[in-house]
Amino acid sequence: MKRIFLKALDGTGTFSLFNPFTRNSAAVFMMHAVIPVHDGRDAPSPDILEAYFSYLKRHKYHVLTLREYVRALENHQPVHKAVVFTVDDGYRDFYQHAYPVFKKYGYPATIFLTSDFIEGKLFLWWNQIEYVILNTAKTTADLDWMGLGSLSLRSVDEKTRVIEKITSHCKKIPNALMRQHVAKLVEQMGVDISDQPKGEYAPLRWAEILEMQENGIDFHPHSKTHPILTQIGMEECRVELQESKECLELRLGKEANILCYPDGAAADFDENVIACAKKTGYCAAVTGMAGYDNTRANTDLFRIRRLGLPPDPLYFKEYISGLEALKFRLRRGV
Repeated sequence: MKRIFLKALDGTGTFSLFNPFTRNSAAVFMMHAVIPVHDGRDAPSPDILEAYFSYLKRHKYHVLTLREYVRALENHQPVHKAVVFTVDDGYRDFYQHAYPVFKKYGYPATIFLTSDFIEGKLFLWWNQIEYVILNTAKTTADLDWMGLGSLSLRSVDEKTRVIEKITSHCKKIPNALMRQHVAKLVEQMGVDISDQPKGEYAPLRWAEILEMQENGIDFHPHSKTHPILTQIGMEECRVELQESKECLELRLGKEANILCYPDGAAADFDENVIACAKKTGYCAAVTGMAGYDNTRANTDLFRIRRLGLPPDPLYFKEYISGLEALKFRLRRGV
């Protein structure tokens, strides 16, 4: 029913009726992986980005840098029909598949870099889980030691569900224990990860980062090793935030002071984490919580909301038109 309604709005060109509800707010989108060809996965591809950017250009939307939007929130400046693009983690696929489209349209984006990943010191833990489960010759994963029982690995669908279960489990336990669990899983599955990360798991290279910085792409920290910050102690939190910030600023030759909380759900940061971020020199932070913030309100700059970039053009138009912002306000009683 919802999709029929959205198709009717699109077909009659009436999404614009909701544009007044974009005043003083921006649709801040987050991406992770970018895939070369749209194949049904919940990730954008160049052709999807091309369609979205063409629509934005035709309908005169304003694509802001995240720093511009943070400044508008801080100074209570008006915005209208504003869109911001952010990208988490720092995978090389952005440079390969998305950057050419951003450059073509002259649109900015902000990429949050996990510094040890970019420095070649880290294979991201959830990618380790995915890689070993997808590539193991075993047909069963005996995970009683993780509290998950014995799980079948006989099909791709079964493996996908196992990956989701293990990843979800690892997000809820202390970081040190999570690393032990991932290391044990890698050993148990009998998969060699010594040559990883590469391919779809590969990080951006510094030369690519510097090239993109010259062409409208901004970079800020996503921590040093991507732990859930509420699952580590405050001294470790300080190291994660401070060292990632220092690494980027040294490499980039400019300030990098907007944080992206790893994972970014409500349980993944708290007042102690926010205090640590402020103390280590950050001016704002983005979350993984969905919604819109208001530049005329007293928005908490360390709880900036974002939206997952949808692979469906109808939902993209809903999010940027003001319709979803209106629904968000109604739900919150604002």
